Amino acid sequence: VSTQSTGVCNSANYGAGQLIIHLQSTGEDKESLAKLIGALARNCAHHSSNDVRSFASNMVHMINISGVEPLADEFVKQLMLPLIDNTTKKIPLIRGASEVAIATLLRLKTTEDIATRLTPSLDPKSLEIFNRFLPTARRVSQDFRTYSNFENNIFSFLPNVH
Repeated sequence: VSTQSTGVCNSANYGAGQLIIHLQSTGEDKESLAKLIGALARNCAHHSSNDVRSFASNMVHMINISGVEPLADEFVKQLMLPLIDNTTKKIPLIRGASEVAIATLLRLKTTEDIATRLTPSLDPKSLEIFNRFLPTARRVSQDFRTYSNFENNIFSFLPNVH
């Protein structure tokens, strides 16, 4: 989306998140999945609005608590780099949303440790930030914010579109 309107960008992020969930659950159209994840990653990292960057991070969280299969490692890496960068920001809204998104993206509450598979493919600067942040991500993963039950799901007020 090439607009600076926060509402339009957040609606596009929500639509992209729902499409990602659908494509991930059906296993269809990997090319479209890659484009949608790229757009979501760009909004996490480069949008001028803090609200859009935070909402894009929240969408990553929503995708990961939706019950679909985990994203492929190349998609995880594509989303991780802007999320890791956002953990260094001074704005609590962006930093907190990114922490929660990383915890659910890496599925730190499960036995599958995606973090160990991902670390060899990170560039040195991202790896340094990631290693500093990983203990925080593990703590956040134990927090109530990553539960997928209805009461704690931050998107529970939105209609379920499938």
